[in-house]
Amino acid sequence: KIREHMEVKDRNGDLLGRVDAIEGDRLKLTRRDAPDGQHHYVPMTDIDRVDTHIHLRTDRAAVFGAAAAGAGAAGAARAAGSAIPP
Repeated sequence: KIREHMEVKDRNGDLLGRVDAIEGDRLKLTRRDAPDGQHHYVPMTDIDRVDTHIHLRTDRAAVFGAAAAGAGAAGAARAAGSAIPP
């Protein structure tokens, strides 16, 4: 059922990326979809169901870890900085 380039969605239904490959018991996600431009892996045990997409039991932070938090923090810092008058 799982094919390369299928979309992977987190438990909230948000798109995390696409499958680059299946390596053993994990999915390898494409680098271009990752916040840090690196490959990230999802254990097959994190998959809730597969239909036209792969739906995970986990969220973005579980997949991308510090990369997701760092991207969020950087965005928040930029937003906060733009609200401060010069």
